[in-house]
Amino acid sequence: MNTPSIPPAPKKSPESKTSIRSMYHDIDAVMRQGQTGTLAGALKEYHEEEREKKEASLQSPKNIFLLILSTLLIVGGGVLIIFALGAQVRTPENTSTPLLATKVPVNIQTGIQADATSRFALYTKINDAIALNTGTPSLQYIYFVTNTTQGGSLVSASSFFERLEIRVPESLMRALDTGMMYGTFRNQETLTPYLILDVTSFDRAFIGMQDWENSLLRDLAELFMYDTSVLTPENIEGVFESRTIQNIPTRILTRQSIIPNQNTSEDRAIIPQEFINIDHQNILLSYAFLDESTVVITTTPDLIHEMRRRIRERQFLNQ
Repeated sequence: MNTPSIPPAPKKSPESKTSIRSMYHDIDAVMRQGQTGTLAGALKEYHEEEREKKEASLQSPKNIFLLILSTLLIVGGGVLIIFALGAQVRTPENTSTPLLATKVPVNIQTGIQADATSRFALYTKINDAIALNTGTPSLQYIYFVTNTTQGGSLVSASSFFERLEIRVPESLMRALDTGMMYGTFRNQETLTPYLILDVTSFDRAFIGMQDWENSLLRDLAELFMYDTSVLTPENIEGVFESRTIQNIPTRILTRQSIIPNQNTSEDRAIIPQEFINIDHQNILLSYAFLDESTVVITTTPDLIHEMRRRIRERQFLNQ
């Protein structure tokens, strides 16, 4: 009986051992290469960060310069815009009074602090305020403020006359309301002063203005910027005449109506050349009622007409 033969077990090939050893070696090499690549990547990112920081440090002064430059341009642009629009409220002093509502629309408002101010000092402030009216045509409103426990308060008409030592007939004082406006109107080369008074009674105010006519030029000469050195009691007494000028009933005092000084053949009551109006060059004073509660005094009827035009224009726009 034949016994089947068992084939001998195969011998391990030396190449098989080499292949396994090589595999481990390759794996180890790959791992080492991976670690080296990761380290290289980290180093590369580190160098890139350092380079960006260095560039940022170099750019920092440039950024600061650009920031300063842009700030200056913004501020400068704002100043130019304000200048172009024109600051309508100009105060030579700190009056802290806001833009005021006025009976007659104006172009510029100028505040004056009237507390503890002498007559001479107040006139100096008025002249400084008038110098601010540089536009054309430009109607300026100069308001006067005093300090109270409740804050700033507008000076009333009676207090205004008292502070400037302007004599006003008692008949007119009884008719005055508290409101008033004083200022100038500039049109090309002409500068015209004005005074607006609010009254409580047309009849009393009309009589009061007539009572004031005999001394009106003398009493308002300095406020209306006449040369008071050439005005004497003898040559400023005049007679007002009634005229209808541009459909407005107006009382006027002309150069011809002035009574000349008896000691000289010349009429010394003169009006400054810059106040002379081409159409009414001989008129020294004029006044009219804009309505039953408002009287305006000025040196030319043209300004009275301009004020009425402004009032009607505002009324039309508000309709």
